[in-house]
Amino acid sequence: YIPPALSKFDVSYNAIVNFTNRMNWTYDLSEPYHASVDLRNNQLRDWRDYYLQQYNPNQPEFYVDFVTYNLDIRDNPWFCDCHFYGFTSRYQNSFFKHADTTLMEMKCDGPPNLHGKAIMEDVDLNDLICNITLDCPQGCLCQNKPAENLLHVNCNSKGFTHLPSKIPKIESPPNNQYTLKLEMNNNRIRTLTHENYTSLLSDLSLSGNQLEDVGDAAFTGMTIIKHLNLENNKLKKISPKIQYLLKFEDTSLSNNNFQCTCDMVWMKDWINFAPIDDPNRDMQCTFENEDVYKIREVSESLLNCTYDVAIGLTIGFSILLALVIVAVIWAKKCPYETKVILYRIFRYHPWDKYRVDNELLAEHDAYVSFDDSNIHIRQWVLRKFAKRLEEEKPCYKFFVPVRDLLVGDGKADSIIENMEKSKRVIIILSDKYDENEWCKFECQRAEILELNNGRIIFIKYHPEADEMIENEPWKSRVKGRKVFSPGEKKSERRWFWGKIKYELPVR
Repeated sequence: YIPPALSKFDVSYNAIVNFTNRMNWTYDLSEPYHASVDLRNNQLRDWRDYYLQQYNPNQPEFYVDFVTYNLDIRDNPWFCDCHFYGFTSRYQNSFFKHADTTLMEMKCDGPPNLHGKAIMEDVDLNDLICNITLDCPQGCLCQNKPAENLLHVNCNSKGFTHLPSKIPKIESPPNNQYTLKLEMNNNRIRTLTHENYTSLLSDLSLSGNQLEDVGDAAFTGMTIIKHLNLENNKLKKISPKIQYLLKFEDTSLSNNNFQCTCDMVWMKDWINFAPIDDPNRDMQCTFENEDVYKIREVSESLLNCTYDVAIGLTIGFSILLALVIVAVIWAKKCPYETKVILYRIFRYHPWDKYRVDNELLAEHDAYVSFDDSNIHIRQWVLRKFAKRLEEEKPCYKFFVPVRDLLVGDGKADSIIENMEKSKRVIIILSDKYDENEWCKFECQRAEILELNNGRIIFIKYHPEADEMIENEPWKSRVKGRKVFSPGEKKSERRWFWGKIKYELPVR
């Protein structure tokens, strides 16, 4: 606490090196303090903005408050670097420059180029810079230039073979990201690579290196670039992406080995848009290692460019892309049918695998239950359904009771035994299926089999079966199971055999 009666606090000619606030004192503008503090001829050298902020932390315009502090800090060995920028720029660009305050008489002791200059009047803001050593590439000069909101990294002639992987970071004003100027001239760099600081680049200079090609990847993320110097390299071509980032006049590409090829014809228009007095407009390229042309004068006809292969590839790719899109839409709309197609064409069956196929050692792939008193169904099962699936690859093995039951065996026991030895039970529903006692027995036995998931397949042979499965108990029996039909609809017939094979055990 500074009492109102105090008029001057003289601590001049001491060895004070910085400002502290161990008492947590705050400066209140509403109280009429008129005391002055004399800090002349101490050892104050390095300026930091928090020297001011600590006395009034809630005041954003702490530079303005400093004028009212009545603090005399002249005749100290101030080192005028980037840390003085905020302080100095605020005063130089405001009416405080003309205020009657001792701040205007503060002078720099260093660096040598600013020695003896009045900080608030004579120092050029562009001279307030800091040399940075932390994370600065070895042998390089890294400088923070707040007047330009710029980090300048100079690595010229240091023997680099690639861009540095890491550079310093500096603080910048809120909502005003600093930019990067990177100079890598006269090194041995062969490739321009994308780095994690590429998005900060506003100026990149790689003159006098060994670059031969600059591809698209080099420009990825380079969104604020204002100047690019690639002259005196071995460039034969450069990515057309550069034309969307920079005007030709904002680049330096002279003294390279550009080749006149069909994929660099775009440079013609890019160069022709540059001002007529641009000294680089007459850049040249070599055609087939013989003829030399100005790049802005080359044309497709001059270079005998044909695009038959490119057009063919484009058409082929377009067709392939269209097929992929159709396939994706189809797969999303008809996922089950898509799996059936994959299995039919590639024998690829990654989904819908059931435990019964892995855990049951079975003699039969499927047990076929149907109303064998109906001669039409019996002939369809024996002469078409079973015959086709057993004779065509992969040649399934079915148990058909009317064909395979041995004479003399107990029918009920034989049904139970062979059904348990089958990985699938195919139930062919017809109009009289539910009236056949043996069919009802087979259906009931199928429902109590172990490893039942995916084991029962229903086939609707008669149209009456549609009405049948809409009512109990069949409605509950078919719920969650596969139901197919070889019936009247063309769409059903088209998919019937493929779906049956997909649901049968993989052979």
